[in-house]
Amino acid sequence: MRKPKIMVLDDEPHITAMLCETLEDQFDLVCLTSAEEAVRRLGDAEPFDVVITDINLGSEVDGLEIAQRAREAKPDATIIYTSGQAAQRVAYEGIRGAVFVPKPFTGAEISNALVWMLNEPNPHAA
Repeated sequence: MRKPKIMVLDDEPHITAMLCETLEDQFDLVCLTSAEEAVRRLGDAEPFDVVITDINLGSEVDGLEIAQRAREAKPDATIIYTSGQAAQRVAYEGIRGAVFVPKPFTGAEISNALVWMLNEPNPHAA
């Protein structure tokens, strides 16, 4: 059985590393700290099943745009947003059917959100 392909994106390397260490045994991971690299990787032939992204990436490209591009490549992609500051912004601009996990969080919280989203019969309908 194919492992879901997941992009983990946060401009804080220690957060990216923590998430990737938490998820590495269960998933096919691409771990990034650059929004520009994420945009490039979203153009790969095989789209991502899941994108876990911080909203504020210290770049002109933010996590909301990353999520939109991921959904353009794969309309049923699972999106998990994280942020320490942007909860209200996500409510207004967020991607339908996505989950928001506020910072600070643990790897277990992201893992639980991911398992829940991947097991929902149609998480994008909400």
